[in-house]
Amino acid sequence: MDDKQYIETLYKQMKKDSRTRTLSVLIPVIILMAIVYSLYFTGVINLTVTFILLLAALIIPFIIRRVTVMRTQNYYWNKIFADFNSLMADKCDTARFEELMKMGCEYGWNLGSKIDKLQKNLLEWFQMSYAIILIINMRGREAGDFYDNQWRGGATRSKKAIGPMVRMARYYDEWDLKNYKAEKAKALSGTRDLVFNCAGEEILQGDYDSALEILEKRNEVNNLYENIRQYLIGLCYIGKGDENSAEKYMRYVSEHGNTMAQKVQADSWLEERLSPQSAQEGSTEETEPAQEEKADAEPEQAAEAEEKPEQAPEDDAGPAQSDGEDAPSEDTPE
Repeated sequence: MDDKQYIETLYKQMKKDSRTRTLSVLIPVIILMAIVYSLYFTGVINLTVTFILLLAALIIPFIIRRVTVMRTQNYYWNKIFADFNSLMADKCDTARFEELMKMGCEYGWNLGSKIDKLQKNLLEWFQMSYAIILIINMRGREAGDFYDNQWRGGATRSKKAIGPMVRMARYYDEWDLKNYKAEKAKALSGTRDLVFNCAGEEILQGDYDSALEILEKRNEVNNLYENIRQYLIGLCYIGKGDENSAEKYMRYVSEHGNTMAQKVQADSWLEERLSPQSAQEGSTEETEPAQEEKADAEPEQAAEAEEKPEQAPEDDAGPAQSDGEDAPSEDTPE
């Protein structure tokens, strides 16, 4: 079963459960109509039979609805929360998770007026998850645009709950500290404590030491949040100008981030840092003091060369005689 068929199966299951709920409403109506019909044509009410029918009209719908709810919850928890969250939280495959959430939104949108109540709940979950995964993938502005212009279904409880988080992500991308703080004050405490929000205000302020203090003492519950934490710590060290310390954290994200946007950014940073050009620039910086010393030494060497007397070139016939040696006289007999 491919991804598209899987999404379609979930929506069809919600449709099936909706029909079962409708049946739970029709059963007591039919029973009551039977009692009225019997009374109208016979003029006699059998108290025992009537009591049993009324009891059945109350119990049977309750049982049907409970079974339906349990089956629906099993699909939500076992299929959606377990499978999809494992894909994102454990495997860190955020690219595929984003694709699935978008596919789920589009399928629900295409149902149009045919969508029923349980399918609307499923669409609501897909829309909320899609907005969140855009935030996790560091596309806050895109999440804000989706929330404002593409979300369908009105101002539901879920939409209102994540509204401040979406706006926080947008203002974080725009480096708007004032509005970020205002939305953070409106957000739920659980939202403020998420790893990608917990130190956002400090990072926007440039207070990297405080941000590091918050991030380094956290213990994340899954691989996804741990990769985000490591990436943010690396960013803080880069902001402080300590790239040597940042490299360790960026390498962690590069090795464990799978398809996360943070991994793409970490890989790009590491590639730039370790590129031959960067290495050459680092080598140039290291040799600059030596070049300066060499430049300072050249005038001194030139001065020494000027003070040193020039040596006479050697004659082709051999070395010249010194002044202390006596030359042979012409009067000396052979």
